[in-house]
Amino acid sequence: MSLFPETPATPAYEPIGPLVAAILDCVVRSLSVQVGRAPVMPGNSIVHDDCCDGQAHVRVISVVGSSALSVPSLQPCLPLYQVRLGIGTVRCAHVLDDDGNAPTPAEMTADAFQQYQDRADIVRALVCCVPNIEVFKPYVKTMRIEDWLPDTISGGCIGNEITMTFSMNLCSDCTEDYDQTS
Repeated sequence: MSLFPETPATPAYEPIGPLVAAILDCVVRSLSVQVGRAPVMPGNSIVHDDCCDGQAHVRVISVVGSSALSVPSLQPCLPLYQVRLGIGTVRCAHVLDDDGNAPTPAEMTADAFQQYQDRADIVRALVCCVPNIEVFKPYVKTMRIEDWLPDTISGGCIGNEITMTFSMNLCSDCTEDYDQTS
């Protein structure tokens, strides 16, 4: 038995990528103040690139098996997995000016109100648009909107993120030959 087969396996169907891209599209179309960038974030952190043009993002926070939480299954479509996402925006924030003056209360309030509006727009996308995504329907069993997490101002950028969790089938096609006897 070789550890390195001569021909690679057929890639497994991976529904998370198409789903997060479709969620990002819903979010961008729902924002009342548009953004200049909208990446699916790789990794587990938010990059505050080019925040003054505005940025919307979706990122995968975690994927955890959930069939009795730890009981393994020999069936290819079990267990259901809990897929936790972060969906948010990053925008410019008022900071100290060139003379060292702090932002005015009105400027700080405007930054806060933009965060609140982005939160409301994202929730609207998650409630009204996401359940209608075609790739969503066959895989997602439940959806739960969780926390809203506003960021602090850092480097002239301020962001916010909503976390949500899906119970999702991540089925595997076990029709390939995995015979371990040779």
